[in-house]
Amino acid sequence: MLKIGEFSKLSLLTIKTLRYYEKEGLLIPTATDEYTKYRYYKVSQLQTAARIKAYRAMKLSIEEIKAIFAGAPEEKILLAKVQQLKNEQQEIAACLSKINYILEGQKMKYEAEIKNIPGAIVYYTEKRLAKIQDKMEFIPWCGAQCLKLNPDLQAANPEYEFIEYLEDAYK
Repeated sequence: MLKIGEFSKLSLLTIKTLRYYEKEGLLIPTATDEYTKYRYYKVSQLQTAARIKAYRAMKLSIEEIKAIFAGAPEEKILLAKVQQLKNEQQEIAACLSKINYILEGQKMKYEAEIKNIPGAIVYYTEKRLAKIQDKMEFIPWCGAQCLKLNPDLQAANPEYEFIEYLEDAYK
């Protein structure tokens, strides 16, 4: 049996990490001294420590490792991680592209486009929404109110809507 310090050196995991893995139920010491509270590990547990370390190097979360140790299909979890990492890779590539564009001395171009919109009857209403997500209920409500007041009114083609968002600083 190995004391936690010896096991830490052999597994290349810090004592703090081993205590964390114990707390999470991933790598439980074989024995704990009742009086000194020293933790003891078997040499065979080095293989489990190496697996955990490898999974963590692959960016698997503690929960994902627990699931694998509990018998969940490893391939399914790894394929999901591959997809997650690919998505993160695309986001990072987009950020790097923007940074490189600016670093190369290019100025970002913000162009305004002027559109001619045909004359139309406008329905106007004002309401303070508690949160921006409430607009998904507010917009259909406005349409229903407008149709109630003007049952023969036809929408312009293409339909237009304009919403003005006023921040809290607006007085």
